Amino acid sequence: MKGHVKATTVPAPKLRVRPPNPLRQHQIDALTAVQTDVARQQLIMACGTGKTLTGQHAVAKLLGEQPGTVLVLVPTLSLLEQTFQAWAAHAPFGFDAIAVCSKLTAAEKRSVGTEDDTDTGQLSLAATTEPAELADFLAGPEQTTRVVFGTYQSLGTVIAAHTDHGADPWNIVVCDEAHRTAGAKAKPFARVLHDGFVPASQRLFLTATPRVHTVSEKESGSEKAALLASMDDETLYGKQVYTLSVAEAIEKDILSQYRVAVIGVEDAELHAAVETLGTVKVADHELSLDHVAAIVALSKAAQQYGLQAIIAFFNSIKSSKGFRDAFNTVHTSRVGARLAEGVAEHIDGAMKLEKRRAALTRLAQYRDNGFYLVSNARCLSEGIDVPVLDAVLFGEPRSSQIEVVQCVGRAIRKNPRHDNPALIVIGVRIGVGEDTESAVDESQFKKIRQVIAALADHDPRIAEAARVLARSGGSNPDDSVDEKINWARELLALEVPETLLHSGFGLRMLDVGDRNWEEKFQDVSRHAQRVGNVSFPHGEPQYSWLSNQRRAFHAGKLSDDRIKRLEALPGWCWDMFTDQWEKRFAEVSRHAQRVGNVSFPRGEPQYYWLSNQRRAFHAGKLSDDRIKRLEALPGWGWNTVDDQWEEKFQEVSRHAQLTGNVSFPRGEPQYSWMARQRRAFHAGKLSDDRIKRLEAFPGWCWDIFTDQWEKRFAEVSRHAQLTGNVSFPNKDVRNVWVYKQRMRFRAGKLSDYRIKRLEALPGWGWNPCERWKAGEVA
Repeated sequence: MKGHVKATTVPAPKLRVRPPNPLRQHQIDALTAVQTDVARQQLIMACGTGKTLTGQHAVAKLLGEQPGTVLVLVPTLSLLEQTFQAWAAHAPFGFDAIAVCSKLTAAEKRSVGTEDDTDTGQLSLAATTEPAELADFLAGPEQTTRVVFGTYQSLGTVIAAHTDHGADPWNIVVCDEAHRTAGAKAKPFARVLHDGFVPASQRLFLTATPRVHTVSEKESGSEKAALLASMDDETLYGKQVYTLSVAEAIEKDILSQYRVAVIGVEDAELHAAVETLGTVKVADHELSLDHVAAIVALSKAAQQYGLQAIIAFFNSIKSSKGFRDAFNTVHTSRVGARLAEGVAEHIDGAMKLEKRRAALTRLAQYRDNGFYLVSNARCLSEGIDVPVLDAVLFGEPRSSQIEVVQCVGRAIRKNPRHDNPALIVIGVRIGVGEDTESAVDESQFKKIRQVIAALADHDPRIAEAARVLARSGGSNPDDSVDEKINWARELLALEVPETLLHSGFGLRMLDVGDRNWEEKFQDVSRHAQRVGNVSFPHGEPQYSWLSNQRRAFHAGKLSDDRIKRLEALPGWCWDMFTDQWEKRFAEVSRHAQRVGNVSFPRGEPQYYWLSNQRRAFHAGKLSDDRIKRLEALPGWGWNTVDDQWEEKFQEVSRHAQLTGNVSFPRGEPQYSWMARQRRAFHAGKLSDDRIKRLEAFPGWCWDIFTDQWEKRFAEVSRHAQLTGNVSFPNKDVRNVWVYKQRMRFRAGKLSDYRIKRLEALPGWGWNPCERWKAGEVA
């Protein structure tokens, strides 16, 4: 067992040389939201808004008036030192403190992807790497609050203090930059989430960038739970009791405004930057053209915006060092000619903490001219406070959106020297070509898209600005032309040749989803301007896209800007089915007002639409408003039989208009239909409206047989008056009719009325044979 470690004592606030910083209103709001009766909770606060100070007061609130043990975890040794200094200056209580560190194996270093933390001599508080010493410290005087500051890499030491040396559970565990604990549950940092490794009464998670993970749908529910730790899992992280986004912090003037500057560097500028070197090699390796482009872009930005302090972010130590070497070489040859005066140095996690501090001190120094740049690979992305920073440069695409936001967080802290927006610089190489496709490689746009996408998660304005510039062609009009474009350019400056702005540069910097949306919208917009509507045949790509927009709108997933742009299209409506219903109703209504009914031939679109309305009515699926409007149409009926009646009526009507009668051969559908109407009439089952409409037909009668008898009687009567007899040739239809009347008389089936009328005809007789014998002619 190692010896006892002597703790660093931080006195109570009233005994300190300087009083602690008071809480600002947003920090008071966050503290108020902290719940004392829950085991786990999250505070989400944008970088630079005072998470550390808020966390100290949250710990005081959770402890109450009682002393206790507190574990504060951070990702890096440099951040540990900064955090301890902040606690020592501003914590609202006194405490004893030590730092806990551990030496990682090579495999562990690869798994956590960060710096080693064994150089404890750089720290300003007592430190240990021994589990037994940590357990001994925790077993100290109960009347004193004991705070242990550690890196996530030191969790092995913390766990061993519990499992091997019987250390009691912590009262509170504070996980700063808590997004580092999310992801695969098997990774070392995730062990702090579980009481089996780090037992604790309460956990407080602090971050600006909560990390939410998803896994494949192929995984079962239990497999998903075993695979990932996600910050939306309240069983692991608790609820987000307070959230302060980047956008909200900027709006409240807690953080600085920022501007993303996309600065194009053409081939001619690259060649001019290296033309006096006589070589394109530095230290036996070739200069990276991307590095030279970033150097020229930075020089342009420094001259245009008056930059003094800049941090450059790269993905590897090798790349960061290469940039520094290229910077200093190119600048040595070109200062005073084409490039602004500047100095660059590189730092990384392998350097001693004091060297890194010295670099940041030089960065913060005021200078009359020129700028100072510190290049790094990840060691300055989280938590480090550099309040005098003017700009950050992204030298390479960043695979992690969280890293992008953390890097930007270094720049948007309030600068005590000025109120200028912080600058996010992205250099873009522009080759030879007449348009964006040929002049700018896709990898250059990848950098832009990643920065915009990362910032958009925390500040939707940047995505909106990108969309505005994409559809405007990136032009820079006067204020009187388009204030929206000028607003967008204040947030996202595109410093590239005008020809590229008008050939799709803005569109290509959008992510795939936004780019596809803009392209589809422009396609639909051109169609709408040409034809005055947004109607497309079913099955066309534009039809499907418009349907997707309506679904997104009704689900509340469409941005206000897109809603406004779609609503500005001629003929737009959000409910396509309502729109189609109204159009068809208008057609039917015009027809009904003109002809007095709602009859359409089978096969016409209106016919089927009317049938659908009646089916919807009988199924109880038609709204009261639509029922009332349909019932107000002339000739409307809800029965589908009515629909069929109207169809047949129209057929008969067309025939009557054409021929002047309603006669159809026996066996024709119209003949049968008219017979049914007569039967319904004689049975008293035909409505007055239908009686009137049928009687308006030329030659209509309700008894077809009476009608035929009267017609034939009239023919025979005219003949008898003319000739004095009722004789006709054998094959004459009138002769057949006369014969049938005599047969019906003998059978007793002829009415007295008809008997009298027949007997009054000249030459009539019931038995023509007897009359023949008497010398009379039948």
